[in-house]
Amino acid sequence: MKTTAPEETKTGIMVALGYTEKEIANKMGKSIHTIKQQKRRLFKKTNSHNLADLTRYLINRYCGIQTEDILLHIMHDLTLVAFVVFLAVMAVNTGAGDWLKTAFTYLQELFFNY
Repeated sequence: MKTTAPEETKTGIMVALGYTEKEIANKMGKSIHTIKQQKRRLFKKTNSHNLADLTRYLINRYCGIQTEDILLHIMHDLTLVAFVVFLAVMAVNTGAGDWLKTAFTYLQELFFNY
């Protein structure tokens, strides 16, 4: 993968954040033509075919986080939330006291040891 120029990277970040080419040009004090060229070179250098590819590249390169890791963390957190909701429903429906405390203790250990 080719190295991206700092101006191309700034343009890419602004594109990933949802700025239009005109907005980027105004903020960077460049012409729209220059921004389009930077964007085109950036997509080519990063082998990005769409905005999702470019965003994934920027996150991996500049944040040091693999997007797959982010998805795993989100899935883990959603699983924990679903489990908490399940426990709350079970506690309400069964009137369980000690069982609920045990389950929440387990959940705390699971969450904080993650």
